[in-house]
Amino acid sequence: MNNYDISNNLILGVDTHLDNHVAVLINNVGQVIDTQEFSVNSSGYSQLYKWCKSFGTVNQAGLEGTGTYGAGLCKFCKVNTLLFLKLTVLTEQLEG
Repeated sequence: MNNYDISNNLILGVDTHLDNHVAVLINNVGQVIDTQEFSVNSSGYSQLYKWCKSFGTVNQAGLEGTGTYGAGLCKFCKVNTLLFLKLTVLTEQLEG
């Protein structure tokens, strides 16, 4: 594997939901490599991890909802030493 090949240095993004997580892999120039949906359980987390590794090296990940729907995946990433960023939805309140 050529570590300088842009397709091998990947970033994982995960949109977490109650029953399924939707994952996307992009390379370091922003090209989408693949997307996949995974079950929210230990088997699904393992499948997601294997899926990521099948495309190259995941250097970092962004997980949405790490305190709610993504909490289990967040713990899985920590145990498997996958560097991740916690993503939060920022909302702006407009005063009338």
